[in-house]
Amino acid sequence: MWTNLMRAAVVLLALSYSSNVSAHSFKDVVKNTIDSVCLVEFSQETVVIDSKSNSENPFEKFKLPNLYQHQSVPTTGVGTCFVVSINNIKYLITNDHVANSAPNTALYIGFKNNLKQHRAIIVGTDKVSDIAVLKMETTEGQTILEKLTPLKFGNSNYVVQGEQVIAIGHPLGQEWSITQGIVSSVKKRIANTWQEVIQSDVSINQGNSGGPLLDANSNVIGINSFILSPNHTGSIGVNFSVTSNRAVSIINTLIEKGKVKRGKLGLAFILDKTTGLVIINGVEEGGPMALAGFRKNDIIQKINGVVINRPEDLGKAMDDVRPLAEIEVQILRNIPNVGNVVILKTIITTELTVP
Repeated sequence: MWTNLMRAAVVLLALSYSSNVSAHSFKDVVKNTIDSVCLVEFSQETVVIDSKSNSENPFEKFKLPNLYQHQSVPTTGVGTCFVVSINNIKYLITNDHVANSAPNTALYIGFKNNLKQHRAIIVGTDKVSDIAVLKMETTEGQTILEKLTPLKFGNSNYVVQGEQVIAIGHPLGQEWSITQGIVSSVKKRIANTWQEVIQSDVSINQGNSGGPLLDANSNVIGINSFILSPNHTGSIGVNFSVTSNRAVSIINTLIEKGKVKRGKLGLAFILDKTTGLVIINGVEEGGPMALAGFRKNDIIQKINGVVINRPEDLGKAMDDVRPLAEIEVQILRNIPNVGNVVILKTIITTELTVP
């Protein structure tokens, strides 16, 4: 009898647990956000290839147009964008690699439950962060945009590993699809030190690019950008989204200036795994670091007030540094044949670099 009661208790516990898990449904998040996620269709302006050769009759051009043979070569694709409001103006956010998918690309925006597409134009793009800002080109398109509720950015500094998240987008042409997963890692910088990303196992494929990564409070915590996929087989659960905090700073700059310019230090660095220190591996001749007297094998301690414990910290230190800005760099240097270490702290002026 006691055994049966214990089994019943276990079953009740299991049912209770299942009920609690289902309570974490993202259906309210989807309801609150999906209408503000849009489709970006990019279509390269039709290229007409004429079959004429140089040996043809010079009067060939006077023939009727329908006597020519033409071949049209369309290039199309799909990405995702979402609505935001900056200074009370509605914009669309997507990836740079969507907005600048090919030369002479036309961008068309599709809205949920609306079959007509409307042309958009680029306000500004940034290749380093893979972010682009769009706005509607026509009054009709802008009117539709104004009726949509803008998505809000969350604070990506508070995103933690294991947190449940969803993505909304158009993977492989499957429009307005929802995928769910967890945050695998936070504050990573892998492709370059400039781009801080969130890693997740949310299923993301071609067509998801530029869409929002959303938390349980309907906040955008990342912009879906790229995946690791051996042999281009599709999502294997290693996906990356530019953090919302970096995105907000870049979006504001793109709206104000159309592009992002970054300060340049002119150095190469390595992580010495025998000491766990970040070390200068080389300085650019004539660059800011070289002119300030820094050299190979100097140990980087601080840049712009940020303690450098890992290579990623250099990106963090330089995130909002503009060209020609003055910053403080502090290093440790071993003096040969003396055996002691000195601290060298210098104010340098960054150079201009265009991504």
